[in-house]
Amino acid sequence: MKTDRSIIKRTQKGSSLKIICVLLLFFFLFSSCGDKKKSIQEKFSKKIDLKFKVPIDKVIKYNLRMSGKGGVFFKNPDPGKTKHHPEDIMEDYVLSFKGMENGRIDLIWKYFQYNPDTGEKIPGKMVSFMADDRLRTEGVDPGNFGILLKILFPIPDKPVPVNQIWKKDLGTTGNEKGFIRSSIIGFETLGEQKCVKIKSEFDFLSEKESDFFRIEGDGIAYYSIRKNCFIDSNYKYSMRSKFLDKTTGEELRIELLGSIEASLVK
Repeated sequence: MKTDRSIIKRTQKGSSLKIICVLLLFFFLFSSCGDKKKSIQEKFSKKIDLKFKVPIDKVIKYNLRMSGKGGVFFKNPDPGKTKHHPEDIMEDYVLSFKGMENGRIDLIWKYFQYNPDTGEKIPGKMVSFMADDRLRTEGVDPGNFGILLKILFPIPDKPVPVNQIWKKDLGTTGNEKGFIRSSIIGFETLGEQKCVKIKSEFDFLSEKESDFFRIEGDGIAYYSIRKNCFIDSNYKYSMRSKFLDKTTGEELRIELLGSIEASLVK
């Protein structure tokens, strides 16, 4: 997570969106339900088995939007002045889940970035990997997409009762650590779907020498009992980072506040 002098120069010229988009891949979700939500007065004493099931050869899709407001700050040791570049970023994703044999899921990420000056929508590289019915990845480390997957779809490794907390590790290397902590807090109806309401909070930290990156947030996800998949989710996040160019002594800081919203495509 280092930024060389060339990236800093491009950012100073108005291209800082590229840095932001790379950093945003470390984290991450779902659109709010509005007036469609109706409280269900139910109490469940039994454990609830949350699984992500997709029938063989069937594809379900999600629209995901990530946005943030903040700024990029450059500090030069000589004369020690700080330059501020305001940022208003946005990315769109399409997540496709295809059912395979033996409960496996072929997961494809397709994402788009936006040119801040022209508004042009620019497609990014597609990423694909396999997962099981609890969205554990198989035979490959999906990296930052795996971290985002755990936050988007907080599924426990085994059945859990209401109000019991489960926790998943978000760290991927020795210099990264983090968690997502979740629990079922109730039940609601979204449109015609009876849903389990899941509250989550997450915190991810990466540190190496003088470089620093941290993102944290919380939100609510809705899981359909009948469909065995998520319907809707919404998270708020804050992100802070610092990178030092040891050659020039220039320091780059990025600070963002934003949201990650996603919803099932009907």
